[in-house]
Amino acid sequence: MAVRVRVPATSANLGPGFDACGLALGLYDELTVAVTGTDLSIDVTGEDDGLRDETHLVVRALRAGFAALGLAPAGLRLTCVNRIPHGRGLGSSAAAIVAGLIAAAALGEARLSTRDVFALACAIEGHPDNVAAALYGGFTVAWYDGTGAARVARTAPPADLRPVAFVPGRRQLTSESRVALPVDVPHVDAAANAGRAALLAMAMSGTLLSEPGDSEPGDSEPGNSPNRNGLPRGGRLDTASWQEALVAATDDRLHQPYRLPAMPETRDLIGRLRAAGLAAVLSGSGPTVLALAVGEDQAALARECGGSGFTVLDLAVDRDGARVEVVAG
Repeated sequence: MAVRVRVPATSANLGPGFDACGLALGLYDELTVAVTGTDLSIDVTGEDDGLRDETHLVVRALRAGFAALGLAPAGLRLTCVNRIPHGRGLGSSAAAIVAGLIAAAALGEARLSTRDVFALACAIEGHPDNVAAALYGGFTVAWYDGTGAARVARTAPPADLRPVAFVPGRRQLTSESRVALPVDVPHVDAAANAGRAALLAMAMSGTLLSEPGDSEPGDSEPGNSPNRNGLPRGGRLDTASWQEALVAATDDRLHQPYRLPAMPETRDLIGRLRAAGLAAVLSGSGPTVLALAVGEDQAALARECGGSGFTVLDLAVDRDGARVEVVAG
């Protein structure tokens, strides 16, 4: 028996949602796994870190999944087709971890639930933002509850969201990028980020409403009926207003100001994109830049802003998350 897993790339943080928010993107790693005799065989196409033993991240995730099921198969045959760039802030490690755990669950006759997989993935990755989006798809907010259990909320962004990724040639390890972060931040910055992250969640869920006074009392659009004080409740923002709201929602004071000085090309590109009215952020810990364009016109504008040294990827929002199927062994 063999299984094939497809896992999307992800962008974490999205500006103010540090270690919490994630977005699944239409760029996929694929993994085929079969239980064999006694040997470990790993074949890799595409992005490759060169590991061919038990230290390979997918193998580590597989072993963790099997251990949770009380299994310990001696031999495994892995075929990896890696399309997600490594070390660029697009969730390659989260994809590898989720792929391995999903494959183990399937080979173990699905005796691991999705929630079990999520908990194990968070334990291996160390933070929940990328793995939540990779596993569930769409836009996710992940956190740890009072017992330390990983939790997630998910929504599907509006259809006209057009992510554009600008991927540089050089890599940046998350562990290296975190060194730049201060132990403490000013209260005013934390408060600002809380408001921006809340606005981001509303904008990405498609429930963003206009400010009171932007619509007329009696407007027939859903949500526009006057409240008991006679003021309009507001309606769905038009495209231009949604674009403006996304720019505001992706402003960050907690991590980007500290990380970007070490990435001058990335910093300058984010500046150009935001000056052009685009919601642009550092993807994860970087150095990739993600522009959250609204509609094709903004996506085209984003592409025009990109400079040399970046590969530009037009990516859909992945709305399905990780998927697995049984294939011939």
